[in-house]
Amino acid sequence: LCVTICLTCATIPFFLRTYVRAFVRREWLFEDCSSFLTCIIKGGLVSYCGLMTTVMSRHGGVHQWDLTADEVHSALFWFNITSIEYGIEILICKLTILTIYRRVFVPQRWEFFDILLRIFEVILISFYFSITVVKIFECKPRARIWNKKLAGTCINVNTMLNTSGMFNFTTDVLLLLVPVKSVWKLQMKKSNKIRVVLIFTFGMIAPVFSLIGFLVRERISHSPDATYNQPLVLLWGTAEVSTGFICICLPPLSIFFHRNKPRKGP
Repeated sequence: LCVTICLTCATIPFFLRTYVRAFVRREWLFEDCSSFLTCIIKGGLVSYCGLMTTVMSRHGGVHQWDLTADEVHSALFWFNITSIEYGIEILICKLTILTIYRRVFVPQRWEFFDILLRIFEVILISFYFSITVVKIFECKPRARIWNKKLAGTCINVNTMLNTSGMFNFTTDVLLLLVPVKSVWKLQMKKSNKIRVVLIFTFGMIAPVFSLIGFLVRERISHSPDATYNQPLVLLWGTAEVSTGFICICLPPLSIFFHRNKPRKGP
């Protein structure tokens, strides 16, 4: 149910954004291509939600002691695949949001604020690339990720998940603060500033989801019941990715709130 709600809430703004770009403004920008690739070509949110559904159908959310060994292996395998996909999707969402910020709030390239945003992008790419590689090769051999009876070694997964959760929350908060600071410096009516800030800061929900996800990671970090606990992390991740995708789609939709004032007669 959670996955269905998130997917529905993200799909409607996506089609509205596509409609605005194709039939109202009749122009496509770089972030449009990025979000399109995220959702259609790369699978994007649809792919992530599909994997999340697979996790739950493969006994995710069921106590480990109520499952057979093969069922546990299947659940943990799909959890690993979905967690890898999560890192890729959240990275693309955040990079796309930063691209929108640079287009809207940076009048000239390579000014101080533009450089800060570029550094932010590099940090995001470096972290999520690293964490994705770690998730792929967290055990040697790789099959030991879902079958701990195999001989081999693994990294401390709990530390990795907690670090990832804290990074997600911190970067979500920073993404929230950027438009507030930038919009308030613009020369426009206060009512217009508030409207623009509300559009760009809809993502304030994302830090809430990422914080809850971090707290969930922290709470379950020492629990051996992986098949029951790990899907909880993915569910909050689904909400976070969906919110990020909605943030990408919202700015062009502001056109629906623009109403031309009637012209006064001579």
